[in-house]
Amino acid sequence: MTAPVVSEANIETGPDWRTIDTPALMVDLDRLDTNIASMAEHARAGGVALRPHFKTHKSVSIARRQLAAGAAGITVAKLDEAEALFDGGIAAPILVAFQIVAAPKLDRAMRLAGHVPLTLAVDSSEGAARLSVAAETAGRVVD
Repeated sequence: MTAPVVSEANIETGPDWRTIDTPALMVDLDRLDTNIASMAEHARAGGVALRPHFKTHKSVSIARRQLAAGAAGITVAKLDEAEALFDGGIAAPILVAFQIVAAPKLDRAMRLAGHVPLTLAVDSSEGAARLSVAAETAGRVVD
């Protein structure tokens, strides 16, 4: 598995942003931090735990900012996104929002659950049973 390359280098784009080679991600950090703070405050005011979705930005650096602002954890769509967060140094709770049923992925999830608090979604009793067997076999407890 490869982890995304993360850089927060200050790159001056010059007078014309179109001179930057693509693909490139450009983020207005002031606006990003304002939006993260606003969403975190909205969740706090509503008395709910915020678990922003990683698929929106796929950036460990942005996930760190969200957690620092008060996010209770990070939501991911796929197991490899959860692994990328862990590989990037994120040890916060991770929710995998889509069911994992194949044995190889359940094994990977159980290994990951040994390092970070992991919640795995299920959408059927069969999925719950598979998850239960994988967790018991690995000696893990997962939500």
